[in-house]
Amino acid sequence: MRIIGVILSLLLFGYSCKESAPSGEIAKVESKEEKQISTPLERGNQKMILLEAEEIEFFIQRYGWEMIKTGTGLRYQVTKKGSGATIQEGDEVSLEYQSMLLSGDSLYSSKQDGPIIFKVNKSDAIAGLHEAMTYLRYGDQVRLIIPSYLAYGIAGDGYKVMGQQSIVYFVTVNKK
Repeated sequence: MRIIGVILSLLLFGYSCKESAPSGEIAKVESKEEKQISTPLERGNQKMILLEAEEIEFFIQRYGWEMIKTGTGLRYQVTKKGSGATIQEGDEVSLEYQSMLLSGDSLYSSKQDGPIIFKVNKSDAIAGLHEAMTYLRYGDQVRLIIPSYLAYGIAGDGYKVMGQQSIVYFVTVNKK
């Protein structure tokens, strides 16, 4: 019985090591650069992101702002430099702010709704605000344009911000 098991194992091993017959096709491995977006959903999402980026650029040109664009698509412009320390991860910040849509429709403000208070990279504030704080110091006054995917995404906030809407913020950063 043992001999049969050994013979079977050797036969299977020998068969698995045998080269398969060529199929006539050359296998191609795609690099990351060559890989195409494959599903219609992915292609549609890419188009939406490009359209949103164009809308943001048009808005910036219309107002003549000179903004810095980060790798994620966040845009910011420090309009008045603060004299405070550079903001670090875990710092608790308080933002005096006004926000609006690219259409100019007013959203929220600290005068009506109170300041936004959060710990940098440690709370549930929108991702674009967390990222913006990493470029700023206490006392800075800044303009931000946060693309929808760094703000409220496809769902919106359930109140004033509909899905896939970029948000413009005018912010003064204070220490909590």
